[in-house]
Amino acid sequence: MTDSADAVVGRNVHVLMWRAGMPQRTLAVALDLDQSALSKKLHGRRTWTVDELLATALVLQVDVAELLPGSDYEPRPAGRGRIVEHL
Repeated sequence: MTDSADAVVGRNVHVLMWRAGMPQRTLAVALDLDQSALSKKLHGRRTWTVDELLATALVLQVDVAELLPGSDYEPRPAGRGRIVEHL
């Protein structure tokens, strides 16, 4: 599966928001974004800044590492990384 790090972060943030029962609007306000910009980030269509990652972790009360791709992610130049399946 080929996904950018931004797409992986977006999925991780979305799952954590769901677990916390947090609507997109709440996180969008905390990040000073409109809801459509946040939606694009959650779907991997816009890049997450370091400040946004740190603020998101703070709002969701998690370590920033929980937002980032895991050890199964193989980074590639220009954000074209991929998830590698370990056998």
